[in-house]
Amino acid sequence: MGMERGGVVELAFGVPADLAALEAVRRRLVDVAHRLGASVDDEHLSLLATELMVNAMEHGLPPVAVRVRWDGHRLRVEVEDACCRAPELRCPAPHDVGGRGLWLIDQMASAWGVTLAPSCKVVWFELAGDDEADTAPDATDR
Repeated sequence: MGMERGGVVELAFGVPADLAALEAVRRRLVDVAHRLGASVDDEHLSLLATELMVNAMEHGLPPVAVRVRWDGHRLRVEVEDACCRAPELRCPAPHDVGGRGLWLIDQMASAWGVTLAPSCKVVWFELAGDDEADTAPDATDR
C-alpha cells in the first residue's frame, strides 16, 4: 500500500493537471486515509486537500503531487508543485471572490505550513485523529 518508516505510513501519488479530475483525487485521498487507518473527518480532509490542490494547480507549476502520512495520531497531507514561491495567507473581505483557501486551512487544520526548496514548494496540513480531537488546539489558540 505505502511505505512505512518508524511507525509512520506514507503514500504518494500524482495529481492530474485538470480541475475536473479533483473529485476522483478527493475520493482516492479519503480512501487512502481509511486504508492507512486514519480516524479523521472525511469532509474536512476533502475540503482542505482540495484547497491545496486547487492552489497548486492555479498558482503553482506542474507537476503536482500529493503525499499522505499517518502516524497513528495525525494525518498529514502534503501538496507539492514546481513553483518556489510561498503562498500568502490572506484575510478576505466578505465580498471577495477568492482568497479563502489558506484561511480555511488555518482555521480548520490542527497545523499547517510551507516548506520551500530550490525547485519546488510543499504546502501541508495536519488533522488530528479522533483520539486527539479533544487535545487539538482551537483556532483561537493559534
